[in-house]
Amino acid sequence: MPPHLGEELWTMIGKEGSVFDIDWPKYDEKALVKDEIEVVVQVNGKVRGKLTVNSNISKDEMEKVALEE
Repeated sequence: MPPHLGEELWTMIGKEGSVFDIDWPKYDEKALVKDEIEVVVQVNGKVRGKLTVNSNISKDEMEKVALEE
């Protein structure tokens, strides 16, 4: 996006000053961590299903869940 367009949009949404003079937004690192992940289950190279599991699950627990499904 060309700089002049960014500046124009900034004023169109009602902000004052220059878009280039503001601080970067703050972020929460905890929000970037996923609590659950999707795991693809394959048998002989063919997809047999997808599981949504806790991201901290161990390999043994994951295998147990996959076999139960």
